[in-house]
Amino acid sequence: MTDFKVFNLGDFGLQSGATLRNAFIAYKTHGDPSSPAVVYPTWYSGLISDNEWLVGEDKTLSPKNYFIIIPALFGNSQSMSPSNTPEPRPFPSITMLDNVTAQYRLVTEELGVTHLKAVLGWSMGELFPNHLAMVSIAGRYGPWDPSGKYPDRQK
Repeated sequence: MTDFKVFNLGDFGLQSGATLRNAFIAYKTHGDPSSPAVVYPTWYSGLISDNEWLVGEDKTLSPKNYFIIIPALFGNSQSMSPSNTPEPRPFPSITMLDNVTAQYRLVTEELGVTHLKAVLGWSMGELFPNHLAMVSIAGRYGPWDPSGKYPDRQK
């Protein structure tokens, strides 16, 4: 039995130009969706449960204070990965922008979040907030829209 949910992305275009058919990412939430949202992605090969040591009523990431969203990166065996998906072969290269875009869609489309209190992570999960900050600072994307699919949010 799984202890996470799955968000279906449909046919998901990658930065490389390849398409993942019926793509999906795994995620778990803690707390009330009306609380300030915090995104805390996994690292490459890290499982959602590996992030939960910082989540608890007596922890900084308290579900009493925050809506905590833990999305799993592509390739971690919970989200779409070579180990759980028969096609495509070979499995295409996935970039951090691909993960940021998929997680953006999860947070906005599936969970309805429009504002984040914080984004944090470890290892490859730490690249998520850095990547997001750099593309926002560079003005390449509007606020919290790495996909570029929402032109009304672009600067």
